[in-house]
Amino acid sequence: MDQINRTFVPDLLVIPVGSTVAFPNSDSVSHQIYSFSPARRFQLPLYRGKPYPPVAFDEPGIVTLGCNIHDSMLAYVLVTAAPYFGRTDAAGSWSVELPHGTYQVTVWQPRMQESSQETVTVAADRADLEELIKPTGFFRAKTDTLIKLGAALAERFDGEVPKRMKDLVTLPGVGRKTANVVLGNAFGIPGITVDTHFGRLVRRFGWTTEIDPDKVELAVATLFPPKDWTQLCHNIIWHGRRRCHARNPACGACPVARLCPAYGEGETNPAKAAKLVREPRG
Repeated sequence: MDQINRTFVPDLLVIPVGSTVAFPNSDSVSHQIYSFSPARRFQLPLYRGKPYPPVAFDEPGIVTLGCNIHDSMLAYVLVTAAPYFGRTDAAGSWSVELPHGTYQVTVWQPRMQESSQETVTVAADRADLEELIKPTGFFRAKTDTLIKLGAALAERFDGEVPKRMKDLVTLPGVGRKTANVVLGNAFGIPGITVDTHFGRLVRRFGWTTEIDPDKVELAVATLFPPKDWTQLCHNIIWHGRRRCHARNPACGACPVARLCPAYGEGETNPAKAAKLVREPRG
């Protein structure tokens, strides 16, 4: 940040935390630069020509600069920990390319008493989103839901995924099944995830005769401690997808066949059953 014609150039500098700034003096007169701002207090003794070593800015905040010799000199260093930042041009514009998501934008300029903050959502391009989730099937309908879901999170939860069941189930496309997946895997909050595989297998195992997913959830929850619920669901769903199919389960290739009351509903010949096993993709 130079000093030219008894003025700081530039008069506002935006830098990331941990940066250093040099203060050369291109004037023919001496300057004594200082800051009393909490984010960075320093003073460069009277100098002209050869500058002092650069000043490190290790804390975020607004640093106001002055000169003990020339009171009219005033400038600012805005030190930020934000991953994206910049200074507007003469027309008040600034642009940046951002990944899809929700961001909190902080705006500041010297005439403002306090910085202004606003939450903005960078929406995914529909075509890009459809292409991304196409392998999952029903991608157009899922894209509709994801766009609505993102908007709801931004508008009602400040862009954060809520950690409570009662909040999650109010989101577009989210029922108890999805909510339990999120709670168990993202937040470590135990839950029983009842999808079509889980429901089919627990009935074959004789754990319950219930059909309604909510009743299945309650019935199975009484059989196992909460700490095991999330992994239990992973194991059962995985087994249902790979071996215990809805039609013609691979009974002869099942590692828990001797414990299963439904053994014999599918192929029991080991060689034939092995051909029915669906290996994981990828």
